[in-house]
Amino acid sequence: MNLSQIKIINRKYPFSVLNLKHLFFIGIAVSAILYIFQPFGFYSYENNKMIASLGFGTITFLCLLFMNTFVKKQLHQLFNKKWTVLKEIGYILFLLILISLSNLYYLSLIINGFQVNAWSFLYTLLLTSAIGIFPITGMVLIRYNRALKNNLSQIIQEGRSGETMEHNSPITFENANKTESDFTIEINNFLFLEAIKNHVHIYYLVDGLVKTTSIRNTLTNLVDQVQNDAVFQCHRSFLINLNQIKTAKGNSNGYKILLKNYEQTIPVSRKYVPEFQKIIY
Repeated sequence: MNLSQIKIINRKYPFSVLNLKHLFFIGIAVSAILYIFQPFGFYSYENNKMIASLGFGTITFLCLLFMNTFVKKQLHQLFNKKWTVLKEIGYILFLLILISLSNLYYLSLIINGFQVNAWSFLYTLLLTSAIGIFPITGMVLIRYNRALKNNLSQIIQEGRSGETMEHNSPITFENANKTESDFTIEINNFLFLEAIKNHVHIYYLVDGLVKTTSIRNTLTNLVDQVQNDAVFQCHRSFLINLNQIKTAKGNSNGYKILLKNYEQTIPVSRKYVPEFQKIIY
């Protein structure tokens, strides 16, 4: 395994559990693949192939239901809410082993003389992986790509402070002009701020609409004052709310960030790229 592959499997992965609709779809897909294509000698099964196919699909559905409802959530807590591509792969492998064991028992019920041993388990694991890995992996990749393109903040939030994510805490931007008030806003409504000379323009949401206000201060002062994991300096003139990132495109020379509810991109300058990549990967 080369260095780039190691980096990929250690990247943050958006933790999620599949809902009943997705579980049902995967179960139906497994049944359909078996019944329509009849792979791995299933064509020679002499009894009702439709019922047997539905049985395998039901086993897949029940195993997924158990793993999603109980096991995966417990693993997420065990790993301190830090979910990665490698952990998602490990979870899928464990899931396939569980399905294989269940299929092995099911085969012993529907096929007379079927021997349950190490070889039959390995054979069943191979068949289960060959049939089940496509709909399961496909669903995982679809969800990951959706997060990358439309909700990058979901990936960023993996492994970050639970306090920041669970509480809509207020943040205050101090006004250097003491004759004017400081500006306080809940973190979930803050988008970004831009510093222009000795003034800072703050962009935020009110009932889903973007508003802006200005205070007298410098970005350097505000970076020292604002203590919140969600606030990140991406440029000498910009602070952004990591929770509001929709997507980001770029490389080691710089990124362009697109925020939710805001159409213009925000730059990530080369100086801040290494830290930004740690956050998104």
